[in-house]
Amino acid sequence: MRSLGQRWLAPLGFLLTDETYAVVIRRFHADGQISQSQWYYLGSALPFYLNWQLCTLIGIVAGTQLSDASSWGLDFAMTVTFIGIVVPLIKTRPMLACALAAAATSLAAYSLPNRLGLLIGGLAGITVGLLIEWAESMRQKRRQQL
Repeated sequence: MRSLGQRWLAPLGFLLTDETYAVVIRRFHADGQISQSQWYYLGSALPFYLNWQLCTLIGIVAGTQLSDASSWGLDFAMTVTFIGIVVPLIKTRPMLACALAAAATSLAAYSLPNRLGLLIGGLAGITVGLLIEWAESMRQKRRQQL
């Protein structure tokens, strides 16, 4: 996508959702560099984005008609959705460490105000993933020198 100009990058960035990212990144990793990648991305992003807008509208309309929908426990559905997106993408040791560190830190910091635990968990996951990736690359360099 680096070679695309702002004419493409701005609308594609606007249409980006977690689900689109998961679909597109898996395809890009499977096929390597595919030509016309912006069209594949657009073909994935538009249906996801339109579905998101439609379901939001349904939620707004239906939500006003339902009493005490928060007691149904549906808030866990978002958590399950993100687990379903992340788990298939975990392919390497740094990725696994990143996910585990983020999850453990987020759970440990759950009681912090303003859902600050999510931010701290994300930062912890990124840090751990980068450190392990760096350590593995250093180990690989040492092996090559021997």
